[in-house]
Amino acid sequence: MQLRGPPSLRALLALSFAAVALLAAASAAMLGGAELGRRLEQREAEQVAGFARQLADTLDRGIDLRLRGLDAAGRLPTLRRPDASPDERRAVLSALQQANPEYAVVAFMAPDGRVAADSRGAFAGADASEREFFQVGRERPYVGDVHDAILLARLMGETAFGRPHRFLDLAVPVRAPGGELLGVLGAHLSVEWAREVKQSFADMLGAVNLADALVLSSEGKVLVGAPALEGQPVPTEPGLRRWPDGHTYIVGIAASRGHGDFHGLGWRVMVRQDAAAALAPLERLRRRILLWGLLATALAGGAGWVLAVAIARPQEALAAAARRAEVGGAGEAFGDTTGWYREARETAASLAAMVAGMRRGEAALREGEGRLRVALEAGGLGTWETDLGTGRSRWDARLAAMLGLPSEPVEVDGERLIGFIHPDDRGRVAREFAAATRSGAPYASEFRGLTAAGETRWFASRGLVLPAEDGAGRAIGVVRDVTERKRREEALREALAARELLQREADHRIKNSLQLVGSLLRMHRSRMEDREAVAALGDAIGRVDAVAQAHLALQQSHDLRTVDLGQMVRQLCARFGQLNPHVSSRCGAEGGLELDAERAIPLCLVVGELLTNALRHAYPPGATGSVSVDAMAADGVLTVTVADRGAGMAAEAGPSGLGSTVVRALSRQIGAEVATRSAPGQGTTVTLRLPLHAAAPPAQGSGCAETDTSADARASGA
Repeated sequence: MQLRGPPSLRALLALSFAAVALLAAASAAMLGGAELGRRLEQREAEQVAGFARQLADTLDRGIDLRLRGLDAAGRLPTLRRPDASPDERRAVLSALQQANPEYAVVAFMAPDGRVAADSRGAFAGADASEREFFQVGRERPYVGDVHDAILLARLMGETAFGRPHRFLDLAVPVRAPGGELLGVLGAHLSVEWAREVKQSFADMLGAVNLADALVLSSEGKVLVGAPALEGQPVPTEPGLRRWPDGHTYIVGIAASRGHGDFHGLGWRVMVRQDAAAALAPLERLRRRILLWGLLATALAGGAGWVLAVAIARPQEALAAAARRAEVGGAGEAFGDTTGWYREARETAASLAAMVAGMRRGEAALREGEGRLRVALEAGGLGTWETDLGTGRSRWDARLAAMLGLPSEPVEVDGERLIGFIHPDDRGRVAREFAAATRSGAPYASEFRGLTAAGETRWFASRGLVLPAEDGAGRAIGVVRDVTERKRREEALREALAARELLQREADHRIKNSLQLVGSLLRMHRSRMEDREAVAALGDAIGRVDAVAQAHLALQQSHDLRTVDLGQMVRQLCARFGQLNPHVSSRCGAEGGLELDAERAIPLCLVVGELLTNALRHAYPPGATGSVSVDAMAADGVLTVTVADRGAGMAAEAGPSGLGSTVVRALSRQIGAEVATRSAPGQGTTVTLRLPLHAAAPPAQGSGCAETDTSADARASGA
């Protein structure tokens, strides 16, 4: 049996016109009906929501009115007299209950919680001290949520509908004219009052298709409503909803927000309207629209067939010309195509241009492939492509040759691909590739590979993830053998490590040599009797120790190029703090504060000189005191302060001695500004400021300005 081909364009167009007309009619019926239904539903929902708000407001106002009435009763002279008798109070309470029959009982409780009088004369002496309405009612007006009757159940029996009695608790404090608490006036408000309010509200709206009105507790259970629903939870979603009873309702909900002194109990009022009755006019309108739509479909189908024949004839000619284009030139294929409308002629011209462009693109693609091949060969690059769905990879001949395989394209699965990666690098390479496929970011990795002969070589791979709309996509990339580069890098690292080891050994030997020099100077000083010579040797020992401490800090640095200032300053204090046992030293610096080694050693000498001078000369012999050294950085400037609270010195004291010369010379060397603030009896503070990062060395003979050259004036004898 011969299969029929696809339908002709004219048949499709005719069917399409008819289908469009039918769809338009159906859409008009559905969309128009849906819009009208939405508006009607919205109007009905707004209406029942408004009813719910009115009923909620009526209930709130009713409770507030009764709370105010109870508060007004508590201000009656009889209840506010401390010496009023129980009978007098009972008379007032009975009158209050008769005026408000919705009250089941009204009671007056003494400050200790005992019932002093009640409207029924049945609860005198009962203890209500543990009840919430009494405890809160001592302080302020109180409204308690609905609860079942306990003591009153035996006195009142059942309601007219056989339901148990339930009440709201109302309470207000009663105070004497002087303000002292006389007791609490409380009342049980029957929930039947809310039922009557709801029923009168429903009677008022009898013209509306209302199914029911419900009052819900804060827990979503029915307090007042149909007997079968009371005490049960019900759906609380507003709008058009289908209920468990099988009926569909338009539901409106409003929250009880309180009124006046009554702040609400979390109740909600629900009004539901039968949806079938409310939306009946909509169904009749939908049927009329659909009937007229069917008539319009029949007329559109006939007109569509005539128009389809006229439209399809030029398109059929274009199809024939396209078949001829497979074997002929674009001009020969489409030059004689005509049509009675502009689009057909433009389509023919566009197809001719497209065919010519495709042929030019094929030529450019072949040229680009040739250039890519030359670039890959010149760069020694191999290419790979991985199907992210199956995990299989295709390698070109150059990549296969890199791995010791025959020089021809090869396809490998994931397990075999992993085998060509060094075991120590497999996990990392897998994580990097997985991260690139998840994020779509370019993939880059360097790893060790194993050739087919077992040789370990280094490879660098770069790639891109090409996602696919209908699957996991694929990844493409290139690989380059970087073994020689890695070997050069390893040799360079070894050379740098050897240089660092040699430098640390040199600093260690310098430090030890300086310590040996210091020890020799100390031994020589111990044999001398000339005080000036002893003092001069002491200063020299201090300077040698300062240089040794700087080299120790440099030896302990992580890169031999910078020094941890905090560590260096603390070591100086620990070393020089022994010069004067009567004076304590405190040294500190911000964490992570570092300075280059070229300036750290001179700075260490300057700080050591200032610290030595302060410890020796700031305080009289035998006097106690303290010296502080602080270092901090801000806005790229390092500030080092050496301060004491000793004798100080006069402003006219001028610099002299070797110590002053050392401080000035080394400060200029490291580009530091020196400032001294001192006065007799107020101590001395010397501040060094220098750039945190080293600048280009100054020209010969230049130096930084010194704001005060008397930094070491007090040590002029040094």
